[in-house]
Amino acid sequence: MVNGESTVVGGSQPQEHQPAPKGRRFASVLIDLLVIPIVLGVIAGVSLWAVRDDIRNGILIAINIGWLLFRDLVFSPGRKMVGLKLKSTVGDRVTLLQVVVRNLTIAAPIALSTGYPCEIARVFFPALLWRRIWYSFIFLLALIGGVSLLVSAQHLLLKFGAVLAILIPPLFLVKDKENLPAGDRLMDVFAKTRVVSE
Repeated sequence: MVNGESTVVGGSQPQEHQPAPKGRRFASVLIDLLVIPIVLGVIAGVSLWAVRDDIRNGILIAINIGWLLFRDLVFSPGRKMVGLKLKSTVGDRVTLLQVVVRNLTIAAPIALSTGYPCEIARVFFPALLWRRIWYSFIFLLALIGGVSLLVSAQHLLLKFGAVLAILIPPLFLVKDKENLPAGDRLMDVFAKTRVVSE
Protein backbone atom coordinates (compact mmCIF):
# COMPACT_ATOMS: atom_id res chain seq x y z
CA MET A 1 0.00 0.00 0.00
CA VAL A 2 1.51 3.33 -1.07
CA ASN A 3 -0.14 6.71 -0.33
CA GLY A 4 -3.40 5.00 0.49
CA GLU A 5 -3.55 3.21 -2.85
CA SER A 6 -3.18 -0.52 -3.06
CA THR A 7 -0.74 -1.72 -5.65
CA VAL A 8 -0.33 -5.19 -7.07
CA VAL A 9 3.00 -6.29 -8.48
CA GLY A 10 2.57 -6.37 -12.23
CA GLY A 11 -0.81 -4.63 -11.96
CA SER A 12 -1.53 -1.39 -13.75
CA GLN A 13 -2.40 1.90 -12.15
CA PRO A 14 -5.03 4.26 -13.55
CA GLN A 15 -3.56 6.38 -16.36
CA GLU A 16 -3.93 9.60 -14.36
CA HIS A 17 -1.75 8.19 -11.56
CA GLN A 18 1.08 6.81 -13.71
CA PRO A 19 4.40 8.63 -13.24
CA ALA A 20 5.52 10.61 -16.28
CA PRO A 21 8.06 9.05 -18.67
CA LYS A 22 11.62 9.52 -17.43
CA GLY A 23 12.98 11.06 -20.64
CA ARG A 24 10.39 13.85 -20.61
CA ARG A 25 10.93 14.43 -16.89
CA PHE A 26 14.65 14.80 -17.52
CA ALA A 27 14.01 17.32 -20.33
CA SER A 28 11.69 19.36 -18.11
CA VAL A 29 14.23 19.33 -15.26
CA LEU A 30 16.97 20.60 -17.60
CA ILE A 31 14.80 23.56 -18.52
CA ASP A 32 13.20 24.29 -15.12
CA LEU A 33 16.07 23.53 -12.77
CA LEU A 34 19.12 24.32 -14.86
CA VAL A 35 18.46 26.79 -17.69
CA ILE A 36 15.94 29.08 -15.98
CA PRO A 37 17.78 29.33 -12.62
CA ILE A 38 21.01 30.18 -14.44
CA VAL A 39 19.25 32.91 -16.41
CA LEU A 40 17.53 34.24 -13.25
CA GLY A 41 20.84 34.11 -11.36
CA VAL A 42 22.72 36.03 -14.05
CA ILE A 43 20.01 38.70 -14.32
CA ALA A 44 19.78 39.08 -10.54
CA GLY A 45 23.57 38.97 -10.11
CA VAL A 46 24.11 41.73 -12.68
CA SER A 47 21.22 43.79 -11.26
CA LEU A 48 22.59 43.49 -7.73
CA TRP A 49 26.27 44.01 -8.62
CA ALA A 50 26.74 46.97 -6.27
CA VAL A 51 24.89 45.37 -3.34
CA ARG A 52 26.83 43.87 -0.41
CA ASP A 53 27.68 40.17 -0.83
CA ASP A 54 25.58 38.87 2.09
CA ILE A 55 22.50 40.80 0.93
CA ARG A 56 23.00 39.70 -2.70
CA ASN A 57 23.40 36.06 -1.61
CA GLY A 58 20.23 36.26 0.48
CA ILE A 59 18.30 37.70 -2.47
CA LEU A 60 19.64 34.99 -4.81
CA ILE A 61 18.56 32.27 -2.33
CA ALA A 62 15.10 33.85 -2.09
CA ILE A 63 14.86 33.95 -5.90
CA ASN A 64 15.80 30.26 -6.11
CA ILE A 65 13.21 29.23 -3.51
CA GLY A 66 10.61 31.54 -5.09
CA TRP A 67 11.24 29.95 -8.49
CA LEU A 68 10.80 26.41 -7.09
CA LEU A 69 7.47 27.39 -5.50
CA PHE A 70 6.30 29.26 -8.60
CA ARG A 71 7.09 26.40 -11.00
CA ASP A 72 5.11 23.90 -8.92
CA LEU A 73 2.19 26.15 -7.93
CA VAL A 74 1.70 28.38 -10.97
CA PHE A 75 3.57 27.48 -14.16
CA SER A 76 6.45 25.29 -15.23
CA PRO A 77 7.79 26.12 -18.72
CA GLY A 78 9.83 22.89 -18.84
CA ARG A 79 6.88 20.66 -18.00
CA LYS A 80 4.59 22.56 -20.37
CA MET A 81 7.07 22.17 -23.26
CA VAL A 82 7.23 18.38 -22.84
CA GLY A 83 3.57 17.80 -21.93
CA LEU A 84 3.79 17.13 -18.19
CA LYS A 85 2.02 18.50 -15.12
CA LEU A 86 2.27 18.21 -11.34
CA LYS A 87 -0.80 16.65 -9.71
CA SER A 88 -1.87 16.09 -6.14
CA THR A 89 -2.65 12.43 -5.40
CA VAL A 90 -5.05 13.42 -2.59
CA GLY A 91 -6.91 16.48 -3.89
CA ASP A 92 -7.93 18.56 -6.86
CA ARG A 93 -5.03 21.03 -6.76
CA VAL A 94 -1.49 21.04 -5.48
CA THR A 95 -1.29 23.10 -2.26
CA LEU A 96 1.47 25.39 -1.02
CA LEU A 97 2.28 22.93 1.78
CA GLN A 98 2.69 20.10 -0.75
CA VAL A 99 5.01 22.27 -2.85
CA VAL A 100 7.11 23.22 0.20
CA VAL A 101 7.46 19.56 1.26
CA ARG A 102 8.21 18.50 -2.32
CA ASN A 103 11.12 20.95 -2.58
CA LEU A 104 12.68 20.62 0.90
CA THR A 105 15.73 18.68 -0.29
CA ILE A 106 16.55 20.98 -3.21
CA ALA A 107 15.64 24.47 -1.97
CA ALA A 108 18.51 25.21 0.40
CA PRO A 109 21.90 26.15 -1.04
CA ILE A 110 24.60 23.49 -0.55
CA ALA A 111 21.89 20.95 0.48
CA LEU A 112 20.80 20.76 -3.14
CA SER A 113 24.24 19.33 -3.93
CA THR A 114 23.09 16.09 -2.27
CA GLY A 115 19.33 16.54 -2.74
CA TYR A 116 19.47 16.60 -6.55
CA PRO A 117 21.64 13.47 -6.96
CA CYS A 118 19.51 11.51 -4.49
CA GLU A 119 16.21 12.56 -6.12
CA ILE A 120 17.58 11.85 -9.62
CA ALA A 121 18.69 8.37 -8.51
CA ARG A 122 15.22 7.70 -7.11
CA VAL A 123 13.64 8.58 -10.46
CA PHE A 124 16.13 6.80 -12.73
CA PHE A 125 17.33 3.72 -10.78
CA PRO A 126 14.42 1.28 -10.34
CA ALA A 127 16.47 -1.22 -8.27
CA LEU A 128 16.65 -0.33 -4.58
CA LEU A 129 20.12 -1.89 -4.17
CA TRP A 130 21.66 0.45 -6.79
CA ARG A 131 19.95 3.47 -5.23
CA ARG A 132 21.26 2.55 -1.79
CA ILE A 133 24.80 2.19 -3.14
CA TRP A 134 24.40 5.63 -4.78
CA TYR A 135 23.00 7.23 -1.58
CA SER A 136 25.94 5.80 0.39
CA PHE A 137 28.41 7.23 -2.14
CA ILE A 138 26.73 10.67 -2.00
CA PHE A 139 26.72 10.48 1.82
CA LEU A 140 30.46 9.76 1.84
CA LEU A 141 31.14 12.75 -0.43
CA ALA A 142 28.84 14.95 1.67
CA LEU A 143 30.56 13.87 4.86
CA ILE A 144 34.01 14.68 3.49
CA GLY A 145 32.99 18.03 2.00
CA GLY A 146 30.49 18.92 4.71
CA VAL A 147 32.81 18.41 7.66
CA SER A 148 35.52 20.53 6.05
CA LEU A 149 32.91 23.24 5.32
CA LEU A 150 31.63 23.09 8.89
CA VAL A 151 35.15 23.64 10.18
CA SER A 152 36.11 26.42 7.77
CA ALA A 153 32.83 28.30 7.14
CA GLN A 154 32.41 31.69 8.78
CA HIS A 155 28.70 32.15 8.06
CA LEU A 156 26.02 30.31 10.00
CA LEU A 157 24.03 29.83 6.77
CA LEU A 158 26.93 27.90 5.22
CA LYS A 159 27.21 25.71 8.31
CA PHE A 160 23.45 25.03 8.23
CA GLY A 161 23.62 24.13 4.52
CA ALA A 162 26.54 21.77 5.18
CA VAL A 163 24.58 19.99 7.93
CA LEU A 164 21.57 19.61 5.61
CA ALA A 165 23.79 18.30 2.80
CA ILE A 166 25.16 15.65 5.18
CA LEU A 167 21.69 14.66 6.48
CA ILE A 168 19.88 14.26 3.14
CA PRO A 169 21.53 10.99 1.91
CA PRO A 170 20.82 9.15 5.22
CA LEU A 171 17.20 10.33 4.93
CA PHE A 172 17.02 8.62 1.53
CA LEU A 173 18.79 5.52 2.86
CA VAL A 174 16.24 5.15 5.67
CA LYS A 175 13.05 6.24 3.90
CA ASP A 176 13.52 4.78 0.40
CA LYS A 177 12.42 1.18 0.97
CA GLU A 178 10.99 -0.29 -2.22
CA ASN A 179 11.87 -1.18 -5.79
CA LEU A 180 10.13 1.17 -8.21
CA PRO A 181 8.54 0.38 -11.57
CA ALA A 182 8.94 4.06 -12.48
CA GLY A 183 10.24 6.99 -10.59
CA ASP A 184 8.54 9.28 -8.16
CA ARG A 185 10.85 11.54 -6.22
CA LEU A 186 11.00 10.66 -2.52
CA MET A 187 9.70 14.09 -1.63
CA ASP A 188 6.79 13.54 -4.06
CA VAL A 189 5.84 10.52 -1.93
CA PHE A 190 5.91 12.64 1.26
CA ALA A 191 4.10 15.57 -0.41
CA LYS A 192 1.53 13.27 -2.06
CA THR A 193 2.23 14.74 -5.49
CA ARG A 194 3.18 13.18 -8.81
CA VAL A 195 4.44 14.42 -12.17
CA VAL A 196 2.17 12.95 -14.86
CA SER A 197 1.56 13.34 -18.59
CA GLU A 198 -0.98 16.01 -19.56
